Amino acid sequence: MKRLSMVFVMCGLLLAMTGNLLAGDYTETSTKSFSRSGGDQTEHTFVVASGTGVASDGTLKVGLRGDFNSGSEYATVHVNGNHIGQHDGGSQCRVSYDYMTFTIAQSALVGYASGGQITVRVANSAGVNYCDSNRDHEVTLSFKTGASGTPPSDGETTASKIVTMTAANYQDVTVQANGIVNIEEVITLSGNYSRLKEDNLQIHGGGFIGTGVQEIDVGDDDAVVTGVYFKDVKLDGGDVLFRKCVFEGSILFPFDAKLTECKLLNVVSDSQRRLGSILNSEIEDSTIQRVQQVSDSNVSRSTIGGTDSYGGVGRMSSSRIDDSLVYLKDGSIFSGNVCDDTKVNITDDATQQIIVSGNNFDGILDGENEVIFVQANSASWRSFLISGNTFAVQNDDRYSILVTGTPQGPYYYQMLNISNNNFLKGEHAIGYVGNFKTFVSGNFLRQTDLGVSHNGSYLHVMTDNIELR
Repeated sequence: MKRLSMVFVMCGLLLAMTGNLLAGDYTETSTKSFSRSGGDQTEHTFVVASGTGVASDGTLKVGLRGDFNSGSEYATVHVNGNHIGQHDGGSQCRVSYDYMTFTIAQSALVGYASGGQITVRVANSAGVNYCDSNRDHEVTLSFKTGASGTPPSDGETTASKIVTMTAANYQDVTVQANGIVNIEEVITLSGNYSRLKEDNLQIHGGGFIGTGVQEIDVGDDDAVVTGVYFKDVKLDGGDVLFRKCVFEGSILFPFDAKLTECKLLNVVSDSQRRLGSILNSEIEDSTIQRVQQVSDSNVSRSTIGGTDSYGGVGRMSSSRIDDSLVYLKDGSIFSGNVCDDTKVNITDDATQQIIVSGNNFDGILDGENEVIFVQANSASWRSFLISGNTFAVQNDDRYSILVTGTPQGPYYYQMLNISNNNFLKGEHAIGYVGNFKTFVSGNFLRQTDLGVSHNGSYLHVMTDNIELR
């Protein structure tokens, strides 16, 4: 669900404020309800008496009740207009709250309190649109009062390091290391952008649109980018985590970047830089040529990996794959996936040990003749294992596994083990053309035949393959 959602007018607000100001302590709690309209928000005002000093970091405890039980259902938390974090909830319509605690640096809190009040806004995502009752936000603000302490070291985030960025000021803002950048709009770039090239940044909201040539440097050392929209841009940086972001068009990712709970829509990403991981994300109509890991994701109408020497996916697991093409590479593991109309390629460039195990294959990709294609025209050592899979292709589909080619050069240390698979349907379970050392054992067949027989030379078919006709 798109992160940039319209905030609807808040209605039916219920306010319950309680305060407890003891010697040296400030603690107040505000509770407000919100409507079922997706994207609603609540605002909580905490009055700080004149002369009250802030003597510690602040603690903001936020409780959510309502429709918060999926990845697209969450609330962002803002203090005096500055984004400080996101609460992912976890439950739906239950009586008790799901709590999350945020820390506000002392120097930032001093700045917030200087005007006599601190305003906390809790904004729901558009997906929070269910539950007839138990829909509210509870916010508790606590800190020590007294003389303000020593300013924090440069390693901490201070109020001066919180930057609001818009289309009007993005060319002029000054961003500091360890800072927070709140982007309020989708910004169209006219050239490369380097004002985010600082260490340990937290970047939230908004987005950037280019034409495919503009580069954005988001800095190094654990930058975290949350809820940002990117279209047709090149991204650079080191140790970058993208969370709940949306990518579209031509995208160059930072080397070894990590994506979690993101959406990739019509993305084309070449093999120039390796993408580190894509976790718990949606990939639609996209081509991702070089990625180390894809897990717990939904992939549809896409190509994962490529045919050049750098292309491929290192590990793909626990994902739902539909109408897609996958290329494995050196040392790849493809396991625990549910695949509908999918083809898996093990090309001549793929070497070392490759494992395809524990997958369910239901159908062949349109225009193809097999589910798994193994090419043996290589001069490198290779050990492939295809085991524990279930193939439920259509009765007129040609093969579940097709093996072709002849090992090249002096290296004949190549072997393929096809064992313990379930072949339910299809014209033939296995097709074999060439002289690739192949071992076939312990497979079960229902409405199909094995398709190969023992030749005593390159193809070794054991007698423990069982046909259940």
